[in-house]
Amino acid sequence: MILAGKTQSQQTFGDCRIRFERLLDFGSIWPRLACIIIAVFIFDIVFRILSEITLYLVAQKLVPSGLRRGIRTQGTPNAITLASLSRYLMHGRILAIGDPHGCSLALAALLQAIDPQPADTIITLGDYVDRGLDSKGVLDQLIALANRCRLVPLLGNHDQMMLHARSGRDDFRFWMNCGGITALDSYGSSGRIDLIPAAHFRFLERCLPFYETPTHMFLHANYRPDLRLDKQDDHTLRWLSLRDFVPGPHCSGRVAVLGHTPHTEVLDLGHLLCIDTGCYSGGWLTAMDVVSGQVWQVNERGELRR
Repeated sequence: MILAGKTQSQQTFGDCRIRFERLLDFGSIWPRLACIIIAVFIFDIVFRILSEITLYLVAQKLVPSGLRRGIRTQGTPNAITLASLSRYLMHGRILAIGDPHGCSLALAALLQAIDPQPADTIITLGDYVDRGLDSKGVLDQLIALANRCRLVPLLGNHDQMMLHARSGRDDFRFWMNCGGITALDSYGSSGRIDLIPAAHFRFLERCLPFYETPTHMFLHANYRPDLRLDKQDDHTLRWLSLRDFVPGPHCSGRVAVLGHTPHTEVLDLGHLLCIDTGCYSGGWLTAMDVVSGQVWQVNERGELRR
């Protein structure tokens, strides 16, 4: 029995050795495995090349209208970053909307034109109230808009005045002299701030001083080029007009997107865009896709510019 068991063990060992030798035999499995590895490697290279070519061709449609202004790769200005373009295509648009100033018909028509999607990020640049006839309607629409997309509202100087008007008579009078009368009229009275819903004040209290993406920075009024945005003072961010100070490129390399200072057309300095086009005074309410450069404009009557 012992001899038989020993013989059987030797035979089992011999079979294992034969199988192992066959495994190492380059005439059997290894060439096939090598071919599979090489094929996978080649497929990966081809897939990457085709992906780059596809994104590049798509980029050529976007670049002339603004992509090169904001996309950078390895510190080189005015170059396309295919990864950034890919993120844009996959994660929705980045849209900025200029100063509505109480023009609710214009805002409604503009939102209908751009058709916000859940993946879109919409940055509103502030000054939602005053001057136009329906500040209440503008704030109602913006509060509802937050349920349709990712809304990033910034605080303008007129919105700040409305918040401060609760603090005392002097602040209230200052707001009235800067367009607050028309804002209060939209709530039913030119003298009762208590008619403004608490939800409207809460919305304004949650507004941000600025917003940044990897390629753009969004502010209401202005900036100092040599200071980070979190180091900018309140007067610069919300009050300083481009008529008084035109900044150079920001130290971050981002393209600035501003409102506050009305122009007859979108101001494009390369490093700076101003999209306040004076809707309340006979101009347009402007929205811009900051990646593609596409622009939508609507007048105070809600008529889309063709």
